[in-house]
Amino acid sequence: MQNNAIDGITLRNIKINIDNNEYNLVSSFFNTTNYDDINKKFQNGFITLKIRYLINMNDYNSVFNIMDKYNLMKRDYITTCISIYNVNQNISAYIFKNYVIKKCKIESYDIDKLISNKCFELFKNLDGYFVSCSKMSNITNKDYNNFKKYPLDMKIKKKLFNFYENKLKQKYFDKLLTKVHNIDCIVDGGNISHMNGGKCDYKYINKISNMILKQYKNPLYIFHNRHKNNIKDFLKNNNHFITPANEYDDYYIIIAMILSDKPIISNDHFRDHIYELMKDIETNDCKIKNYIIENTINYTKTTVNKIKKYSNCIQIHNNNIYIPTKLGMYKFI
Repeated sequence: MQNNAIDGITLRNIKINIDNNEYNLVSSFFNTTNYDDINKKFQNGFITLKIRYLINMNDYNSVFNIMDKYNLMKRDYITTCISIYNVNQNISAYIFKNYVIKKCKIESYDIDKLISNKCFELFKNLDGYFVSCSKMSNITNKDYNNFKKYPLDMKIKKKLFNFYENKLKQKYFDKLLTKVHNIDCIVDGGNISHMNGGKCDYKYINKISNMILKQYKNPLYIFHNRHKNNIKDFLKNNNHFITPANEYDDYYIIIAMILSDKPIISNDHFRDHIYELMKDIETNDCKIKNYIIENTINYTKTTVNKIKKYSNCIQIHNNNIYIPTKLGMYKFI
């Protein structure tokens, strides 16, 4: 650390001048002071203040140069978008799309900040983004007719396909590909085999299967190899796939869902697998996580739940913007 590096006291005074719009008092400082002149502890604060100064000088090219050179904190990107929004929405949207969305995970408090600053046009870049706000729901039952289910895009599907292909034995992977055509759901066979308080008990399989067939015509049952000798009669009469020993049957269940774009019937939350996927195939908008959650149908001894008909993400319809809340959607035009 430099002995003569500029410290927090100097930056605090610069901030006071900027807060009071006294830019003539700080212009010399920013024109002669570089990032490396600042005590390392306060370098992020220096960048934040310099961006504020440059925005008020309408020097957007220098703002972009800073963003390209340094890895800024998310709050700096978002604050910059908000600061520019009422002056130039196009530049604000460019920064939001190319720096905020691409580099950062947007959280609920970020959404609240954009709403409170009325940066509504920026939300048009977030169609399909899984994030909520703290507002209360203000929609009517009629609004629900507008909502849709968002599928995984092909780019993410290809990454998932490659991820699982590398983990599974080729001959079983190839066989699974032949099984997913014309199915309308995937059933987690191991899960329904442990319906009795987590104990393996096959007496519930036929009962749950009968409930499933009231909603679905061609389920694909996926069982681990260890179950097959105990359910031979069931397997004879139902479309099924047996996963090999020493491999996770969950891998086959999830890839079957991805390949067929059909839901899984299971009480498993697949948390370990979601974590694994998020770590290896990171997406800031949580599409993979929410895709698995929204396409997993829970059941009880007497009921198979209905699948949710729409995705709980930001949706834009006819210039109306809908943002998920705790209990519904918040709508603004």
